[in-house]
Amino acid sequence: MHSSLIAPTIRPKRADRQSFPSRRSDRFDGPADRREINRQHLQSTIVVNKNGGGAIGLKAVKDAPADGYTLLITPPPLVLIPLVRKNIGFALSDFTPVNLIGNTPSALIVKADAAWQSVEQPVADAKEKPATITLIEKGYPSIEASPWFVFFVRTETPREITNKLARAIREAVQDKDITAKIEKGSIEIENRGPEETAKILATFNQKWTDVAKSAKIVAE
Repeated sequence: MHSSLIAPTIRPKRADRQSFPSRRSDRFDGPADRREINRQHLQSTIVVNKNGGGAIGLKAVKDAPADGYTLLITPPPLVLIPLVRKNIGFALSDFTPVNLIGNTPSALIVKADAAWQSVEQPVADAKEKPATITLIEKGYPSIEASPWFVFFVRTETPREITNKLARAIREAVQDKDITAKIEKGSIEIENRGPEETAKILATFNQKWTDVAKSAKIVAE
């Protein structure tokens, strides 16, 4: 999704745009979200949904002007898609993180009458199949499955605009109406700033790059 929330003191006033490359991202599109942003910046925002598995929306934001009018909010496909697809037209390095809104905890669930009644059982079954490669066997015992949602701007966006956006989004996410809406979508609020988010993303990117190499996954 991309969303632009710029103060009129930085650029000429105009309607900002929000674009969502993921279905999960649309939970951030609501009157409460935009009302708080509009209050802070005295201007409106426009939401643009981008279908296509995420790649189309991500490329659209990457190709947008780096003026702060267009922001991206996206889950992990920004990192994962370039690992499996060549010439996709974007990479994590094309964007600067502004705020990590939160993450969605995930759980491994089976039917009550399933043969597997513990985590160890499906792992044991997988090991019996020669074609199956487990991440634990490859040296990755700590696997996380909690998709995050991060606001980004183009890397070339001026620092003062990025900082202004970071403050605005941080304040907006502290609004009770917005927090309630996000949490209703099964998202745990984190509200982390640019520097902390950048470190988290660097670790995430390195981990999955190593996983792809270990599993001999080649971008096609």
